[in-house]
Amino acid sequence: MNPTRVPFSHRVAVLAVAVVVGLGFVACGDVGAPSTASDVSATQRPPSKGPVGGPGTVENLDVITGLLSGSPILNVDFADPFMLDTGDVAYGYASNTTSANVPVTRFQGYQTATYLGDAMPNLPSWTSKDFIWAPAVYARPDGQYVMYYSALYKPSGRQCVSRALSSSPAGPFVDDSTMPFVCPLDLGGAIDPSVVVDNGKPYLLYKNDGNCCNITTSLWSVPLSSDGLSLNGQPTNLLSTSQPWEGGNIEAPSMVAVNGKYLLFYSANDWSTANYAVGYAVCDSITGPCTKPEDEPWMVSTTNAQGPGGQEFYAARDQVWMVYHGWLPGEVNTPDGERRLYLDDISVANNVPERIGAQRTFVQLLWYGLGALVIVVLVILVVVRLVRRRRRHRKAERTAVAAQ
Repeated sequence: MNPTRVPFSHRVAVLAVAVVVGLGFVACGDVGAPSTASDVSATQRPPSKGPVGGPGTVENLDVITGLLSGSPILNVDFADPFMLDTGDVAYGYASNTTSANVPVTRFQGYQTATYLGDAMPNLPSWTSKDFIWAPAVYARPDGQYVMYYSALYKPSGRQCVSRALSSSPAGPFVDDSTMPFVCPLDLGGAIDPSVVVDNGKPYLLYKNDGNCCNITTSLWSVPLSSDGLSLNGQPTNLLSTSQPWEGGNIEAPSMVAVNGKYLLFYSANDWSTANYAVGYAVCDSITGPCTKPEDEPWMVSTTNAQGPGGQEFYAARDQVWMVYHGWLPGEVNTPDGERRLYLDDISVANNVPERIGAQRTFVQLLWYGLGALVIVVLVILVVVRLVRRRRRHRKAERTAVAAQ
């Protein structure tokens, strides 16, 4: 007895489905291009909606899938992000929303996320709600945590940088100051703090908010005391806006130390447009000098994130990671637009950083191209098989008729 033979067309169909399913797991990246834009006043940044429904599990988190697909890893507003990794748990912070001064989300094992609410529910008297931006957290060796953040200094009407202290990365952070921590009013104020530690010494990075009042925007570094609560030297100008694609504005500094050099990343152009992008410079030290290697951005709008920026870097699991925000396609600066949280992994060779996610773009396109070719060939084989079968059937019918 002969076993049942699976029809050829069925075998081809199963193979084609397997190819399509396999392609669904291929990593992907993104592409795009910026242009210039006019200066934007600091007071034009409204608070975002943020997580809805109060503390609890955040929807649609899948770090690995988000990394591979280029889609957000948090499906809520999360502008100007900062990530503090503590091992299996990481804490993400963002600019103010309508319900929190500093929204904080806990990432458990990089597979689930829980929105914890407001990391700094009370503000010092010299500032007000709706102007609390770009938090960054320094984990002190003694187990305390210092948060640096941008805030409106009401007596001046300008944004400045302040600091708050907590015994937990989740907060509450308490700012007991009577005035801002860093506030160069002659340069327009200061925003977008970031903290970097080199050989155990903490430094604060920030931007002078010159685009508020027609003053050149620059990125600065200043050494901190070991407890992170006071300055330990004079600020140094690291970099100023100088390239056409920057649109007259650079901000959001962050730094990565690699092979004796320091890569200074920054966002530039108009944050409320798809022209917002990320650039970088190579520095000899945290206090400079720094040089921009190219007259073009390092990361531009992608197929899944328009106007990327607010980038911050951290090390975890033997890898350097970058978190950043971006608008969903079609939602740039719209009433319902949201700047979501994205993740990418970074590699550096010869002082040139590369987004591994961007490298996946070529791999994805290659595999998709090969997959499409395979599917086309399979379809042709099926059609040829069916045509031949039809011809044999008709020939058999004609032979049977002739025999009668």
